[in-house]
This record gives sequence, C-alpha cells and structure tokens, in this order.
Amino acid sequence: MHLTKVRSAIPWGLAVIAAALVGMLWLQSAVRSIITAQAEESAARWVAQIEHAVPDLPALVDGAHVTDAQRAVVNAAMIGSQIFEVRFFDRAGREVFDSKGGASWQTGAVYDAAADVAQSGLPSASVEAGGPSNGTPTRYVEIYMPIFDGQGAVLGVAELNVDNSASAAAIGRELGKVSALILLLTFMVIAVPVAGFMRQRAQLRVREAEIRTLTDAAEDARKTLEASIEALPHGFVLYDRNDRLVLCNAQYRHFYPESAHAMRPGVSFETILRAGLAAGEYRDAVGREEDWLAERLIRHKEARGPVYQHLADGRRLQIIERKTQDGGRVGLRIDITDYIESRERAERAEQRLVDAIDALPAGFWLFDEQDRLVMFNEMYRKMYGTSSDLLEIGRTYEDIIRAGLAAGQYPDAAGREDAWLDEVLQNRTNKSYEMVYQLDDGRWVHSLNERTTDGGIVGFRIDITELKQNQLDLEKAATTNSLTGLLNRRGAEIAMQRLVDGLPDDDAEVAFLHIDLDRFKPINDAFGHKFGDMLLSHVGECLRDAAPEGAVIARVGGDEFLVAYGAHRTREDPAQVADSIRNALVRPMHLQGQHVRIGASVGVATWSLGQGDSVSIEDAMQNADIALNVSKTRGRNTVTVFEPAMREASVLTARIADV
Repeated sequence: MHLTKVRSAIPWGLAVIAAALVGMLWLQSAVRSIITAQAEESAARWVAQIEHAVPDLPALVDGAHVTDAQRAVVNAAMIGSQIFEVRFFDRAGREVFDSKGGASWQTGAVYDAAADVAQSGLPSASVEAGGPSNGTPTRYVEIYMPIFDGQGAVLGVAELNVDNSASAAAIGRELGKVSALILLLTFMVIAVPVAGFMRQRAQLRVREAEIRTLTDAAEDARKTLEASIEALPHGFVLYDRNDRLVLCNAQYRHFYPESAHAMRPGVSFETILRAGLAAGEYRDAVGREEDWLAERLIRHKEARGPVYQHLADGRRLQIIERKTQDGGRVGLRIDITDYIESRERAERAEQRLVDAIDALPAGFWLFDEQDRLVMFNEMYRKMYGTSSDLLEIGRTYEDIIRAGLAAGQYPDAAGREDAWLDEVLQNRTNKSYEMVYQLDDGRWVHSLNERTTDGGIVGFRIDITELKQNQLDLEKAATTNSLTGLLNRRGAEIAMQRLVDGLPDDDAEVAFLHIDLDRFKPINDAFGHKFGDMLLSHVGECLRDAAPEGAVIARVGGDEFLVAYGAHRTREDPAQVADSIRNALVRPMHLQGQHVRIGASVGVATWSLGQGDSVSIEDAMQNADIALNVSKTRGRNTVTVFEPAMREASVLTARIADV
C-alpha cells in the first residue's frame, strides 16, 4: 500500500524537479542579461572618457605609431575606472596599441571580433560577457568600440576590458540565495517523500531478497528431503490429518506392488489398504479381511508400537508409525524378513540344542561370566534331588552349593563344610577342573567343568556309581582277603597309614597285635582244607567282635592275623586288648557238627608320632612279630609285649642260625 502511494507521487516529484531546474536556468540567463545591460549602459561613459582623454583617436589608430605621451594619456584615463586594459587594432586587424605592453602586431580572435563589430554597423560599441566557462556569473566585460574617420568609415577597433567582479559577485550572491531557496523548496516538496520512497524501496528489496533466499532454501530443503526419503532403505509414507496420502518413496511402493497404483496424493489410507486386500497382498489377512482391516485402522490411528505384516510374497515387515504435530501420520516400513528367518533358524537350532542336552545321559548346566545359572537339563535336576527345588535360572553357583551343603547333599563335606566349599570355589577359578564326589543317596558323580570363551562355565555331571562300585570292588579285592573278608597285607599297610595320619596328637600311639593261631595245622590236616577255611573265616568274625572299634584287622599269612588301633599311652591297654582277643579265640568252636578248640599266641608292640624319627611303622610291626615269636617259645596261647632286649636276642638267634 505504501509502495503504491510512493510510486504515484513519482511523476509529480519529477515535474517539480524539472520546474526547479528550468527556473534556475532562467535565473542564470536573466543575470547574464542584467550584466550585459549594465555594461552597455556604462559603455558610452567609458568611450567618452577615452575620447576625451585621447582627442586624436582616429589618427592614433591610423597612424600606426604610438608615442609614449599617447600611452601615458590612455593609462591616465584608465585610472579610477573599472577599465584595466585598452587595446587598439587597425582595420587590418593588427594590434597597434596595448595599454599593458605596446603593439604586438598580431592577428587572432580579436580581429574576428573587430570584423564582426564593423559588419554590425553599430554606431558606438559592442559588448561581450566573459569569464569562466562553468556557468558562474561573468567577472569581466569586453567592449569593442569602432573608430571612424571623418567620412564615417571604420579605421579600427578599440577593445576595452572592464572589471565586473564586484557586480558579478553581488549578483552571484543573490543568485546563490535564490538557488538555495529553490533547492530548499525542491527538497521540501520532493526530497523527503523521495527519501521515504527510497528507504521503503530499499526495505522492500531487502524483504524481497530475504523472501527469495527463504524460498530458495525451502526449495533446496524440499529437494534434499525428497532425495533423502528416496535414498532410505525402508519404505517411507506421510499422511495428512485427514489420513490422505501426501507422499511416499519408491521403496514403499516396492513393498506393495499390487496396491502401488492407488498410492496417489490425496488417496486415503483405507482406500490403499482395500486395494491391497483385494489383491491378496496381506497374507495374515486371508480369510478375515474385514476384521484385519478394522484392526489395522485402529493401530494406524493410535500410531503406537510396532505393527508386523506378513506379505503374500513371504516378506515380513515391521511398521513404525507416529503422529505428526498437525495430526497426520508418518510411517516406516522395514523389511525384517532376514531377521525373522535368522531368529527362527536360531530358535530351531536352540530347540535342537535343548533337546540334545535334555537327551544327554549326563547332567548339564551352564553358568554365565557372573557365575549365574543360565540353563540346565532334566538329568541334572534328577541327579541333585535334594536341592532340585533350588535350581533356578539366575541363581549363583555358590548359592546353589550352599543350599546343597545345608541339605547334607555332600557326605564328604560333613563336618568341614566351609573348607569343602572353599576348595570347590577355588577349583572354579581354573580354566577347567574335575571332581569326583558322593551324594547323600549313595550315588557317585564325576564333575567335568570347562570355562567358555565369554567367561562362563559349562559343566557335565556323569553318574559313575556303577563304575565307582566296580572300582571299589577291585580295590577291595586287591586289599581284602576273600576268605575272611579281612584286609590283606597291602590293605593293612594302606589302612595303617590312614590310621597314623589320623592321630590327634603326639600323646597318642598305635598298638600293633600280631596273632598266630595255635594247633591250626593239625586241625586243618585232620578235617580238611574246607574245614580249615571255615575255621579261618570264623576266626575273622571273632577278631571283628573282639577288636576295638575302628581297628585295622588283617590276615597277613596262612594262620597269622594283625590288629592295629589308636590308643593312649598306657602299656596295660594293648596287653589287655590282646588278652581279650586270645580268650575269644581259645573258646570252643562248633563247625559242621565238630567241636574244636584252638589257641592263639599274641605279640604286642606300640608306636607314637614322637618315635617317628627313630622308629618307623615297619619297625613297630616287626617288633610285634618278634614279640609273637617270644610268645610261641613260651608255650603258646600267651601274650607278650615287646621289649627292646627281645630285638637283640632275635638278632643273636638269627646270627647263630646262619652259623
């Protein structure tokens, strides 16, 4: 609106400016006319003054000889006047007099001016205004005065140069005032509106430039956005607040080729869906199209959470929709077919793994890097029935073991639970470890454990009860006398080492009782070896009944036996135990209808930890054997406690026998 007003004022303003310029030109012309008129008015006075000063002027011009007196007269006439120079030219245009320097006899522009004067036929003079050529008021006036002879013919020309500076300056000042007034009026009339116009015009141009810049930027942004949307690997779509299509990229149409023809700006979302339904584009909608459409429209309106689609070509899409600020909908279609197939393959592989693990004849479990239970099979649960209720995903290994210890599931840990747990946890710090232990139900378990690459631990629990029993049977066979069920010599050595290792302190000792049956050989010869075997078996039972609890009982020869047990240092105790055993063996025995009586000779020796540096266990057993020999020499069926002198006598007897 403002721009229209300014534009309508332009012709009027230009007219005012043009009028002002015309007025100024007219004023300058008038000033020049005034100056010229002033010069013409005073020309006669100046000429008369010259003619008065130089009475014989024609003769002077025609004579071509200027005397000093004549020059002085002319110069004197110029004093007090505005004339600052007088020059005379003859009819040929030659300068014959110059008040400033004398005749130069030169021709030039003045001649032409003199000719013009002569031809004009002026009766007295001609005036020309002179001065700078820049349009300022003239500062001097050139007066050309013809000089006639007596018959009226022009003899020459007199040029008078008159100083008009004062008049010109005064008139110039007036002219400046008038010009300034005109300019002021012009400024007041047009400059201010024009300035406003120019300012608004400049502002308008700035706004237009800004609008062009914003428009260009918006266009660039639109192109960039469209290019970016097209470059997306996912399908992109935008619907307005009325659920009509605004735009979509090529990938979106690629996902729905059967309904792509309906994807035009302005087409509603429901119309596009119905086009796809009609073409069978949605596999999960087959047979329930209307219900599927209603559900899809609801989810589309809510624009929350992902939506999954199974298309007719087998592809799986994940749909993510969000509401825009203006109430529209923006959505992405992501092809997750490979992900779904990979996940299904992984699930099938995991299920096969779980099935395989469950089918294992061994218990299996897996702990993560923080030692929390990740998975286990049913066999593992069955093996640990006592603590099976505690097997929960996420529980730590230590918690599970502690629960088993509290339930008494590990007999080997009885009485030393904390130490046993520390050993187990210490083993668990190794890359791999094995354990063999017995459970509270009597079964034996072989534990195999290996650390995984991610810091977890995988383990197998193998039930080795049968194998362990076979092993125990073999060990028992190797260390037990099959006839009596007692330990043999090898078993006795192993058992006695355990006995020694279990001594509580230096004040405790081990008693060794070496027993030899009396009259066994005659009975065996009389009744046969079978009867003899029965007799030896019965002796083994008698020894088990008569020996102290926890004693080591072994058959170390044909009819020789060994009893060893831990006792305190009382010399009477081993002798009393030995005599009690002798009395048990001397009682009559009833075997297969036969009544037989045998006796027993016993040798007793002791050993303590304090003697370990001077006397070995083997020495102590030999001492018991020496004492046994002494019992036999004393008449059999006696008990003899070893004395050091007996060893010396035994050594002497051996030397005599060698001789």
